[in-house]
Amino acid sequence: MILKWFSEYKSLFRYKGFFSLLLGAFFSNIGHSIAVISIIWMIYQKTNDPFTIVITLICLEVPTIVFGPILGVLLDKYKTSMLMGIANLSRSVLFVFLIFIPLQNYLTYSVFFILLTISSSVIPITRSGEYVLINKIIPKEKLVSANSIMNIQFDLAFTFGPMLGGGLMVINIGNSIFIINAIFLFCSSILYFLVKEQELSEKCTDNKKASIKSKEWWQEFIEGIKFIKSNKTILYLVFINFLWNFSIWGTSPTLSPVYARDYLNIGAEGYGMLAATSSVGIIVGSFLVGLKKINYPPTTIVFISIALHSLLYSLLATQNQLIGAIIVSVLGELCQLQL
Repeated sequence: MILKWFSEYKSLFRYKGFFSLLLGAFFSNIGHSIAVISIIWMIYQKTNDPFTIVITLICLEVPTIVFGPILGVLLDKYKTSMLMGIANLSRSVLFVFLIFIPLQNYLTYSVFFILLTISSSVIPITRSGEYVLINKIIPKEKLVSANSIMNIQFDLAFTFGPMLGGGLMVINIGNSIFIINAIFLFCSSILYFLVKEQELSEKCTDNKKASIKSKEWWQEFIEGIKFIKSNKTILYLVFINFLWNFSIWGTSPTLSPVYARDYLNIGAEGYGMLAATSSVGIIVGSFLVGLKKINYPPTTIVFISIALHSLLYSLLATQNQLIGAIIVSVLGELCQLQL
């Protein structure tokens, strides 16, 4: 069974461009995860104010949400791999600029957050572009395996990235850590440029139809809202999912550095390890689920998963050692792997 699984994934690398895309995405995600960990920790260390963590997260995440639908139209008009390469190259340059901004006063913090916002605003190009290129490179019958291995690289990147970022912050190199982000993003951009779309475009002639066009986005959004409102089951599921994400994932990025430094009394390396546990749990959980199918009603699985994950999340308050917090966190991720 394992050999068959390995052979299935190995066969994907026969398709030209897939390895460059996979490695480019891996480097891009490592660079991003290092940036998130190092920036949040550095800002909190300098200000001792949790509200600055909120501002940092807004600059890191909100532009991605806002510009996602807008930038999607560019993937229809220009070569996807070229746009992805340019996006990460521009982010690499912006991180080099961040090295020279001393966080000392209101002006320098403002410039820092503006550059961070600009960097985050182009992330949708690479994230959406990855799915577009996968459909161009890989035949339809192999897409499940290809998407699976892309998910694995994402989780691996967000396992190693936070640990590497936390370890580097221990050295006390300050803003110089951004050179590491710049290097990873630069390497990623080169790998994206190496994906030759003109050789792959014949494999998916209708790919542009799958991309979201700006003129259709609002109409599709309204239709989606109407469908959710007309189906009570979907409506309740969306509400539960929102409440769960809001209560746990919405608070976790802000509370984690405070919990690590002020409650567990650990440094940046411990914070990085704690941040990496979510990906570790997801990787292990996904593997376990793949071994045996669980024959229970979906609603029962969702209820039990949310209940156990929430319970374990609350148990973090009872832990005063890093190892205990890591164990509880990993178990929590294992419980929500079915969602």
